[in-house]
Amino acid sequence: MPGFLTEQNLMWRDRARTVAEKVVTGAIRPVPPYSESSAAEIGAGSPDAAVQLFVNGSSSAAYEKPWSPTLSAGGIAALEDGREYTLILVGPYPGFAARRWWNDPLVTVVANDP
Repeated sequence: MPGFLTEQNLMWRDRARTVAEKVVTGAIRPVPPYSESSAAEIGAGSPDAAVQLFVNGSSSAAYEKPWSPTLSAGGIAALEDGREYTLILVGPYPGFAARRWWNDPLVTVVANDP
């Protein structure tokens, strides 16, 4: 299918922290889980930090939103050091032709150990 999402990378602007690469639809990556940064280093509490999604090796983000909607969609006030989280892309993949009745894509976060 032309334009089908085959891989995606998640990273944070200004910190260049790549969390996962070459994630195919339906997969949970990375294995083992990413645990290289503290919550402060990731920048989830910073209004200047954003969650970015890069599709098919592009150097331009197909999705970029601040952490606040990512956290609030998952019902999480803030990331905590020592806890594990999963980022989930909900809705159409970024770049898919929008229709007026569709919501935009959203990356949300859920705690792995609620």
